[in-house]
Amino acid sequence: MPSKSKVVISRCCDYQDESLKATLDQLLRHLGGMERFVQPGEKVLIKVNLLSPKSPEKAVTTHPALVKQLIKSVLSCGGKPIVGDSSGGMMKGKSSTSRALDISGIRQAAEEAGAEVANFDQEEVIQVPNIDNPIASEFRMSKVVHDADTIICMPKLKTHTATLFTGAIKNMFGTIPGYQKAEYHRIAPKLEDFSKILVDIYQHAKPDLVVMDGILAMEGPGPAHGHPYKANLLLASADGVALDAVASKIMGFDPSEIATTRIAQEHHLGEGRIDNIDIRGLSVEEAMLSDFSLPSQAILSRISPFWIRRGLGMLKARPHIIKEKCVRCGFCRENCPVQVISMEDGFPEIDQKRCIKCYCCQELCPEGAVVAQYDSLLLRAYMRLMSKKST
Repeated sequence: MPSKSKVVISRCCDYQDESLKATLDQLLRHLGGMERFVQPGEKVLIKVNLLSPKSPEKAVTTHPALVKQLIKSVLSCGGKPIVGDSSGGMMKGKSSTSRALDISGIRQAAEEAGAEVANFDQEEVIQVPNIDNPIASEFRMSKVVHDADTIICMPKLKTHTATLFTGAIKNMFGTIPGYQKAEYHRIAPKLEDFSKILVDIYQHAKPDLVVMDGILAMEGPGPAHGHPYKANLLLASADGVALDAVASKIMGFDPSEIATTRIAQEHHLGEGRIDNIDIRGLSVEEAMLSDFSLPSQAILSRISPFWIRRGLGMLKARPHIIKEKCVRCGFCRENCPVQVISMEDGFPEIDQKRCIKCYCCQELCPEGAVVAQYDSLLLRAYMRLMSKKST
């Protein structure tokens, strides 16, 4: 009988070097130590979450102090660490990855610790066949990913307006550089189809180890403009699907609500069923997040299919521009996958009839000037109430 997938949960209340080292060592001991994953001389890609140019206290990106500690652990085993990612969005053909590396503090942390830094938007790409999915029959993936001997994924514990949750599987979307990420939103506007693409990318760039930064997590309308939440947790696993299942459960989801987890489980890429996971360290009950706000879209996944078929599916939140916050940079317009945003009187205007509700505009807006909002005031109030999970 095969052994269960193992997920380790540990309490860690700050990003001080001593706390991080002790907790990371504890996590890895449960999994057989870093030497189980890294051999001397191997190229080790550390795939961080570098969504946008935000400072660490915003809880958008993997914290640089944790990245530094992981690099040290890799070096202690003789590995050759490379820290890399491709951030979301581009402006006038130029990506924001370089700025994100700087503002997040990840570039400085990586260089100080002795790691190479790879901006996937500037690296060579390779064509990866994906023959089982007619929607996306191939991927343009960073060659750095392909050349790595070992891949360590470092997601942030965050909510996501479109996919509800962003973890190990979603984090590997950053192995796709540049505008290509927006193209997948365009060709797969339905959540189920887009989630299948995310799972396919995860399969082709499957990490050997996942270490999730949940010390400062994000609640509410993530992944870029939610609210920082002190979860005080680090999680680790050799099975990213199992880790996503446990992390989403801690947030207050049923893991089966998360399409990427469910699809990955169906494709035998990992274990998505909590009862089949060997959980070490803290229990799920001990780690549960109190009064944690889920995305308002989460409630739609809990409505009976009977009502969805009768029109409630049309209640999906629409992106709206908050003009008081908007600086009229045009970033949302340039990065709309289906080009339904125009500039009217200097402000973005969204064609709601053609909008596919991928929420890229909300996710990528530098100023948080785009919100996912329901038209009905009553529905908005109801969703706010229901987005608070029971403690």
